[in-house]
Amino acid sequence: MSKAPVAKTTASRTQVQANAGQEVKSDDRATRLKALQSIDDLTVLADRAKNDIDAGVRQLAQSRLKARMLDTTCPLAERIRSLSVLDAALIEIVAKSAVEVELRRAAFERINRVGFLGDRVLADPDAAIRLELLDRIDALPTLERIAELSRTKDKTIFRAASDKLAHARFGAGDPGEIQRRALALCNALEALLRNPPEDAAAQAERLGEQWRELNTKASAPDALAARFNGTLRVLDRVLNPPPPVEESAPSEAPVVLSSGLDLELADILRRIGEHCAQSPFPQAVIESLQQQAEARLREISPSPEDLHAHNAVRAQVGELRTRFRAEQAEAEAAAKQQLDQLAEEVRTFCKVVEAGDLAGARGLEKALEAKKAMLAKLLTPALKRELGDAKAKLGKLLGWERWSANAHRIELCEQAQALAGSGLHPDALQSKIAELKQRWAELDRLDGLDENAAKELGIGRRFRALCYAAIKPAQGFFDSRKALRNAKKEETETLVQRALALLETPTGETDAPPAVDPKALLDARSDLSERMRNLDQLEPKARAVLSKRIREINDRLSAKLDELRVAAQNEKRKLLARLRRDLIGAEPAAAVATAKAAQAQWKTMARGDRKVEDELWNELRGLVDPHFSAMKQSMDLRRQADQDYAAAGDDIIARTQALVAEVSAEHSVSAALEKLENEWRAHTQVQDESAKSEAASGPGRAREERGAGRDRPARTPKTEREQRDRERARDKERAFEAALTQVRAAVNAQEAAKLAQQNQLNAQKSAVCLDAEQAWLSEASSDVEALKARFDALAPLPSAQETPLRKRLQRALDGISTKAVVDPVLLAQNVQSGEQIAMALEYLQGRESPEALKSERMQYQVGRLSSKLSQGSQETAQEEIARLQMQWLALGPLPEADRMRLQSRIQAETPRA
Repeated sequence: MSKAPVAKTTASRTQVQANAGQEVKSDDRATRLKALQSIDDLTVLADRAKNDIDAGVRQLAQSRLKARMLDTTCPLAERIRSLSVLDAALIEIVAKSAVEVELRRAAFERINRVGFLGDRVLADPDAAIRLELLDRIDALPTLERIAELSRTKDKTIFRAASDKLAHARFGAGDPGEIQRRALALCNALEALLRNPPEDAAAQAERLGEQWRELNTKASAPDALAARFNGTLRVLDRVLNPPPPVEESAPSEAPVVLSSGLDLELADILRRIGEHCAQSPFPQAVIESLQQQAEARLREISPSPEDLHAHNAVRAQVGELRTRFRAEQAEAEAAAKQQLDQLAEEVRTFCKVVEAGDLAGARGLEKALEAKKAMLAKLLTPALKRELGDAKAKLGKLLGWERWSANAHRIELCEQAQALAGSGLHPDALQSKIAELKQRWAELDRLDGLDENAAKELGIGRRFRALCYAAIKPAQGFFDSRKALRNAKKEETETLVQRALALLETPTGETDAPPAVDPKALLDARSDLSERMRNLDQLEPKARAVLSKRIREINDRLSAKLDELRVAAQNEKRKLLARLRRDLIGAEPAAAVATAKAAQAQWKTMARGDRKVEDELWNELRGLVDPHFSAMKQSMDLRRQADQDYAAAGDDIIARTQALVAEVSAEHSVSAALEKLENEWRAHTQVQDESAKSEAASGPGRAREERGAGRDRPARTPKTEREQRDRERARDKERAFEAALTQVRAAVNAQEAAKLAQQNQLNAQKSAVCLDAEQAWLSEASSDVEALKARFDALAPLPSAQETPLRKRLQRALDGISTKAVVDPVLLAQNVQSGEQIAMALEYLQGRESPEALKSERMQYQVGRLSSKLSQGSQETAQEEIARLQMQWLALGPLPEADRMRLQSRIQAETPRA
């Protein structure tokens, strides 16, 4: 095919995509749906799947986007880039269904849901991805599920998950894991004791360090601890035997020869005994000496002592020779076993090299190099040739591996460099860098490099620098998250300590209320449960420990709440029993008070089980409700009586207020007012008697019951209701007093007007009398009838006032008619009487009298006091002033000068205080 048609087809397709890209943002739904059918751009499809206003368009875009992400004809790089704009659900679909390993790995990097990752660990077709996903999972339940389901399906995943689960349980201090590790260490140490290699001491030291590390987490069981320590002591004695004892054993000591022996024979036997004590056993020397001893015996005639000594030495030599042969046989067997073991190690090494297991072959090679001298001495030529061929092949394989590993290292450096500025989430970035480091460590392990040797590699330093540069921008995120997780951990620890403090608080004696609040226990359990659901906010290493601790504390809180509920139910049953006993034969008021006190105490007590609580509450209501009903009826009757009493008081007050309009000069309201006052006194007396009766039946009864030792609450005399009743009674009393005051004020006003009218008449009639007296004193002619007519023309006064004035006028008219001269003695008496009246008024009104009358005023004061004390006079000062003024008006004729002088004294203003 020519290039021109292909270019034309590509250009045509590009134009169609561009037109569809414009139509997909059209306002017409049908246009957008049609445009989506021809669009392959993943970015546009993702935008419409999220942001289109129509649900059908979004669904079609989602379907197209899913199909394009799984389409292998679509460029892989474009699909990997598009993962950044997909939602979580579609990313999970890609991670689950994509064919390409790179696409699935990129999708998994953006997924953090532990449940989904756990499912894919068991189901993903790529073994490397399964291991990568397993490394990202730290949740114990998920690891347990993976280990259980992969037991018969994937041995690699099963072993990795089991190891990670065991490590997590060990870090959390799980007793079962502690015991399993302790048992494994005991078995390893016992295997080392059975077949100790050359580096047995170093391996024993490593096992001892692992045992000590195990004990830092939790103490191993006593039986396993005794087993491990005992095996370690035996191995130490095997590896470091004590120095040989210099003194020979009793059976190996030279025979002590008795006297009487042949001297030459004795010397030979002595030397045989000395050589017998040597180690190793000098068999050839002893055989030569034995031949000399037998030759000497043939030369001499041996005595019984010579024969006995020779036989004893020969028996000792036979015993030593037998033991030497047994030891020699054991040594030969051990050498053969050692040779067989070396041969087996060499064959194993050759098989591992043939299988291509370089890591295992390198380890076996190091072990064989440690036994190089032994191999040169014990191996057969055939095995030596086989070993040499295997080493040569291993060297060739290692060279190939080293070249491949270096190429892989360069690739890992490039991947680490590409991570810088990749825009990955910090967690995904950290996971990716951890994965690269793990692969790098695997390369070091395959190359047989230890930690120090790996650090010396220049490319290794470059790789670590690139990893540091890639992770450095995200360090702030990790620091902030670490600080937040530490804060959440502290909050969790605070909640745990608060719950432990509540658990350590005693619940009190059986008859005493609990010292801990059940609501506080419920709140603590609720807070811990809430924190349990949010443990993903903590560091992964702390989650397992805190999760187990919180579950244990919540179980203890639930148990303590159950104890408190049972205790609360028992306390309420006791309360019901006391209430039932106290209500028997109790007075109504005391029964109601006891019932109220029981209800108040019930509210302060802890709650028990809901069903039992309802039953106990119904039992309480059955005891107190009848008394409350009787009290309500009594209160209704009393309320009605109070209303009737208040209405009666209001009626008395209203009638008293109505008397104000009836006050007049002609009508007296004194009788009506007195009657109303009597009614009010009777009304208030009824209320006082009721209050006294209630007080006598209330607090007094309560005091009597307390004196009798009955545990019932006493009523206080001044309850709130009684206080309100007193306030209302005082208000009514004040209203009645105000009405009385109004009536009395009206009466006083009427009396004042009447008195003013009388004073005016007194002054007018006194003026008529004064005119008549002046005419009598001047002896001038005057019309007696006219004066009498003037006097009679004035309105009459009360007889007590009218009679003295009329007598005064009559005396003056008689003097005028008879033209008799006024008697000077009468004038002098009248002047003296006027002086006494003026002096008395000055004293009563608090005015000063003339100095000449000082002694007379004193005598008047003493006489007045004596009269009050002796005669019991009840006359008030105002009544006495009115009487003296009336005497002045009724006084007869006076000289003009004296009248003016006395008039000025009598009518002077009273000084104000």
